[in-house]
Amino acid sequence: MAARSGDRVAGVAAFFLGNGSFADECLMLDDFALPVPDAMDDVQAAGFTIAFHTAFIGLFRRGALTGGETLLVLGAAGGTGHAAVQLGRAVGARVIAVAGGPDKCDFCRRLGADETIDYRNQDIAGTVRSLTGGRGVDVVWDGVGGDAFDAASQCIAPEGRLLLIGFAGGSWGQPRPEHMAMHNYSVVGVIPSGYDRTFRIETQHTLIELWRDGKIGVSVHERFAFEDLPAALDLLASGDSTGKIVVLAAPPGKRTSMRR
Repeated sequence: MAARSGDRVAGVAAFFLGNGSFADECLMLDDFALPVPDAMDDVQAAGFTIAFHTAFIGLFRRGALTGGETLLVLGAAGGTGHAAVQLGRAVGARVIAVAGGPDKCDFCRRLGADETIDYRNQDIAGTVRSLTGGRGVDVVWDGVGGDAFDAASQCIAPEGRLLLIGFAGGSWGQPRPEHMAMHNYSVVGVIPSGYDRTFRIETQHTLIELWRDGKIGVSVHERFAFEDLPAALDLLASGDSTGKIVVLAAPPGKRTSMRR
């Protein structure tokens, strides 16, 4: 099942080893070079792999989310958050999306969120308890950490699963064992590494079928030319974007030095 010369693939660079992919050409991890259908353009493919594989593994492999359960997505307008909203909706879960500001909440509703919470002027835990009749949510997608994690731990249902994805808020969530025990919920770590190629290929096939059916897709906030990479990174750091930001590599023969 190895990729062959000439295959169209998308994948992940070894960025965690210091070998990033902000380049015209780069090396890709061989076990994470996944097939991409011709019908999916390069922009969709570029934003698809990390976002949707992370969301799939988190929600279904680690979080065991099923239809009819309630999913709370923190950072729902972000790259992996917007994938989690769509996959939750696709499996038939009730999705409550947390985002900052009315525009981002509107974005989440367009993705399929059943309810939204604007954390800038609404209390997350109190609003969730109100929306769920006091029961709380079955699964929490936490790519934010910090205070958002603390709020989510106050509104998780018995036997719920709180998924640690990242710390966009600046610090990881800090689980409290005594609180977990007294309220009977689990805190689960999520990262899409450590899985073999067979699993990744199967996951890719499942995700591509959902994409073909129009149930999921990459929402691209803005496309940047390669020489405008610094502006793309500034936008990402500002927190003003939704979905994914894509940087376009110049075609061979038209490559230029990046402006500083």
